[in-house]
Amino acid sequence: MGIAFLPSLYIASELSHDSDLIVRELKQNLLKRTHVLAWRPNSPNRSFYKQLANEIRALAELKFSAVLK
Repeated sequence: MGIAFLPSLYIASELSHDSDLIVRELKQNLLKRTHVLAWRPNSPNRSFYKQLANEIRALAELKFSAVLK
């Protein structure tokens, strides 16, 4: 028997079939993570990084909108 706190994004992307795993939603003390894509302000690739950030955001919203808050 064990208990694990897994981000719902991981659950949605990795656990695609029924198993002995039980997933419970925590009603209090919501857990969250912040992911960051950072670069130097004077980086010659800053426009590429901005485009990459927009693409990552769009894909995350498309694939995981049910679990992103």
